Amino acid sequence: MTTATVGVIGGILIGTALINYAARHGYTTQIKSAAETPLEMRTGFYEKGMERPSMGPQTTVSNSIETLTLHLGLLLIATFLAYPFSTLCKMTGISLFSSIPTWLYGMIVMLILWSAISFLKLDYLFDDAVKNKVTGLLSDYMITAAIMSISLSVVLTYWVVLVAVIVAGLILVPVLNWFICKKMLCNNWFEKSLGILGANLGVYVTGMLLIKMADPDLKSDALSDYSVGYTLGSLVVTPILAIAIGRAATVGTASAFVWCALVSLVIFAAMFIVNIFTRRKKAA
Repeated sequence: MTTATVGVIGGILIGTALINYAARHGYTTQIKSAAETPLEMRTGFYEKGMERPSMGPQTTVSNSIETLTLHLGLLLIATFLAYPFSTLCKMTGISLFSSIPTWLYGMIVMLILWSAISFLKLDYLFDDAVKNKVTGLLSDYMITAAIMSISLSVVLTYWVVLVAVIVAGLILVPVLNWFICKKMLCNNWFEKSLGILGANLGVYVTGMLLIKMADPDLKSDALSDYSVGYTLGSLVVTPILAIAIGRAATVGTASAFVWCALVSLVIFAAMFIVNIFTRRKKAA
């Protein structure tokens, strides 16, 4: 919880500093200086008299059910069903199922529910903008609850280790992110790197915020690529992370580290090979 909290705050601060640096040195493609970033992005709120965007269209009539209630209800149903689903899977005795956390089962349940909703042609009742606001609301509460649940006694006991991990993460992640993205990505590499930086240090919304700061009018393909990439990446990273957590709890942290290192090397090698073919194809 401590490292996650520092990561969310540090991701925004470091990302903002990188945007200022990149704007001054010509790495940005959409803004020439940090002053071009919209005021609401720098302050976090809309001033009085400013145009304020809508939270999304209403898909249901209020006297039957509120639109927010419908969207929130779908998420809560998936969360509720995740617990008995995980219990049934763990009863099989397969060690892999026992090491998978409940939130991954929740994602599987939501995938099943959404497939059923789409099959029944009821997906028009759910709007992406409203859904994003509901998930954003829950994320804010989740982050706040996580910060409040930090045990000060644990922090004081392991503060040396925590400081070492936090400092190493806040240095290594931005440095590696900068050089790898500059090498691997083609057009708008800096704007795209901000999404990856935000997600690695904080959460999905952190990356989205940083991209919007560097590309206020969303003229580049950074945000769309980030959304697609994050979704596809989650399908790969989520089970890998679940297995790593399970191995750390049952076998040991060394085993989990080796597992993550091997998988990371395989993924990086695949990215490197795809990057080479892509550049050769564009050159031809």
